[in-house]
Amino acid sequence: MAAYLDQKRLELASQKTIIKDVRGLGLMKGIELSVPAAPYIQSLQESGILVIPSGTHVIRILPPLILQKEHIQTLIQSLNEVL
Repeated sequence: MAAYLDQKRLELASQKTIIKDVRGLGLMKGIELSVPAAPYIQSLQESGILVIPSGTHVIRILPPLILQKEHIQTLIQSLNEVL
């Protein structure tokens, strides 16, 4: 699932200029933005996506180990709408 999540995050990053960098190890991922992440984190949380900040410009994603493709698709769709 980590490889699929990486693929989808990189596809999203290529479409959104606000995304400065994507990085992570395993399922622990970070999306660095060119602007403060707080309003985007709040919007994602309000839409039911649990993410947390890592510094001021990074959205940290820590999905459970039972992550399925449907969850990744929901995450990417929400990120696409919010960003």
